[in-house]
Amino acid sequence: MIETSLAVLLVYAPQGGKPVTVARVSRRNVVVQVAEAAIAEAQVRAELFRETDEVLGGVEREEVFRLERVLKMFVPELSIDATPRSRHLKHPEPSEGG
Repeated sequence: MIETSLAVLLVYAPQGGKPVTVARVSRRNVVVQVAEAAIAEAQVRAELFRETDEVLGGVEREEVFRLERVLKMFVPELSIDATPRSRHLKHPEPSEGG
């Protein structure tokens, strides 16, 4: 397994200005919590889209699954079950011939 160093950056982004990194946190438990929060927010966004447009909701749902896979590579201790909405976002069965 590849050793990685992940950190959470706190960035101040003034309107119309250049973003500035204010703080960097490397504590693993914080990285895990931020990863879980990112997935949870993506899930909420997917459900909001789904309520107004089924196709856009499906696209956003796929983004949730992609985000989960990518974050799980960098944060193996990430508990996908810690984001309960993922149970409601069912991954579609692959279509035949597709």
